[in-house]
Amino acid sequence: MNVLSGLTLYSMGIVRVDKSRDSDFIDVIPIERLSMLDGDLNGPDQSRVMKGDLPDHSGVIRTSEVTSENYLSAKWLPYGVSNRISSPDVVKGETVLIFTYADTNDYYWTTVFREPSLRRLETVMHGYSDLSGKGTFDKDSSYYMEVSTHDKYIQLHTSKSDGEPYEYDVVLDTENGSLTIRDDIDNSIVLNSELSTVDIVTNTSVNITTPKVTMNVTELEVNGHSTFNGDVVTNGSVSTSGSSTVGGSSHSDGDISTSGNVSAGGTVSGTNI
Repeated sequence: MNVLSGLTLYSMGIVRVDKSRDSDFIDVIPIERLSMLDGDLNGPDQSRVMKGDLPDHSGVIRTSEVTSENYLSAKWLPYGVSNRISSPDVVKGETVLIFTYADTNDYYWTTVFREPSLRRLETVMHGYSDLSGKGTFDKDSSYYMEVSTHDKYIQLHTSKSDGEPYEYDVVLDTENGSLTIRDDIDNSIVLNSELSTVDIVTNTSVNITTPKVTMNVTELEVNGHSTFNGDVVTNGSVSTSGSSTVGGSSHSDGDISTSGNVSAGGTVSGTNI
């Protein structure tokens, strides 16, 4: 015995107006069902009047009249893309597939073709549940990636709803020209292209392990205590507003100025200290 699904393909459709960003519904013209109409997307709304003579409960023939529009409302069906959270931002003129279920008047739509000549600004979100028990996941309990050419950003987010100690966000802000990496305990790295700066903010220490660090800088400013456990060689001026401790030799071809004390276990020579 063959059992057919209640969900059936109803028609190819043409989107009548741009979809609202905050909605999963579109107005769509089912072109295979209403082929007798002009279907001009730029023209006025079309409708047709259907009349019928039917007897009422007393047997008297009465004429009924129904006005049928040339478009219908359909809800987004994430067909084959269950991790996509946001519906495609289809615009007027795009082609979609329309489905219906059983004998209801409920209609559903999904995209069918790639139409880059029509698609414009869009926001796309893919989400992945971070719940191991019962419940409905949302943005606070999921890992997600969101790309928005509407608002000019890309965001990658992790959650700690399944016992993770921290959550993270990587945000590329193309409108303001910055890249931010941050966690939920106020550590962050910010690359600001407009200001030509990189800001690192952390509540803990930063450890760098490497055989050599070369800094080609015009000016080096240290606003706190500095400790060097090896040799220090500078080819420019050095200025510090805090204390500095050098565990190895220090050599400078430029001026050294300090507003505090200089302590040395060896010999200090020169006239600039």
